[in-house]
Amino acid sequence: MPLDTAEVGFAATFDRFAAAGGIGANVTAPDKAAAASVCARLSSRAQRARVVNTLALTPIGWQGDT
Repeated sequence: MPLDTAEVGFAATFDRFAAAGGIGANVTAPDKAAAASVCARLSSRAQRARVVNTLALTPIGWQGDT
């Protein structure tokens, strides 16, 4: 399900997604850097790239990978 982040920003849109039961997402440009900022943990690839395109909900929060 595509989500438009332009109106309220990535973080607020993603909070709504999670509150609605979302447990994973694929993110496209231009939101990849913002997606990394909501993650509790980043893979080593995502740390190096400073962006994520895949998010998964874990017991400690969002895990980001690229």
